Amino acid sequence: MTSLKNGKLLVNTNGTPSVNVVQMGGGTVNINENATFALTATNAGSYAGNLMAVSGATVNANPYSTFTITSDGTGALTALNVASGSVNVDQPTLFKLDLSGNTNASNSDKLVSSGKVNVTNSKQIFSDGTESEPINNLVITYNNTGTASSSTNDLESTTEVAETAIRSNIVGKIQDTLTFTRAGETVDIVDDQLSLSADNVLTGKVAVADGNNEDVWISVTITPTGGSAQQLTGEQGPYWRDTTTKYQTKTDADGNFTVDLSAYESLLSDKVLRLPFWQRRTLSMTLLRRPLQSFARKLILMFRHMRIPL
Repeated sequence: MTSLKNGKLLVNTNGTPSVNVVQMGGGTVNINENATFALTATNAGSYAGNLMAVSGATVNANPYSTFTITSDGTGALTALNVASGSVNVDQPTLFKLDLSGNTNASNSDKLVSSGKVNVTNSKQIFSDGTESEPINNLVITYNNTGTASSSTNDLESTTEVAETAIRSNIVGKIQDTLTFTRAGETVDIVDDQLSLSADNVLTGKVAVADGNNEDVWISVTITPTGGSAQQLTGEQGPYWRDTTTKYQTKTDADGNFTVDLSAYESLLSDKVLRLPFWQRRTLSMTLLRRPLQSFARKLILMFRHMRIPL
């Protein structure tokens, strides 16, 4: 496995390549926060092979990463041949495949061939420069001609109208650019600010990457030891297909929040079982930034990081 963070891997070619410029026959490449992977082919001529092939390998464009493949030329080349590999795009600063400079007369050049691109926590940038609504999940499947497809179950955005706009920009088309950017800023729990009082009131604080900590909505699910997860009541979230996740409160201007768990005392108390401290309850929290420009990752927090009454 190869991981990049705060670094750059730049692959530049000048002239007609004779073989795949980047070939992965296995393994995993993680392009992490503030890292860049950029493959640029200049004066590619009539080259008709792959710029990057990831057969049997995995490429992860992780949050705040940059991943780009760009080429000119006149050949029926393929920017990214996935084959039996995997390409995952999650909340990137920029993910862009760009063959707009390729002038193949038969339009046989392909952005992606023979595989899937999985996209989460992102927005698509359309050809006119506008951005889609936030994408919770999107799976794009490409055949060997580079034609894209995506079923109804492969896409989740904020509304049905938003999903139609995203799908109409992808399905059945052979595009010359494919671009995604992050849906918003990452939200984190401030660990030493998270606590549970003796009367079962959960308080905490969040930190948003852009410094605006207000209006982050909080969802709490409690999973008793040996029991089933129980979602607290609250408001439905912004993704119209998600009727399960409920949000109980939102943060103030300083990022502080409070959730009253007193009605769930029987799920939180260990008085009967007397479990060791590290085996107590698990609390799952989903953080969501409103307005909808920003979505946060999910965090799993153990109660051992909190003060729990005995």
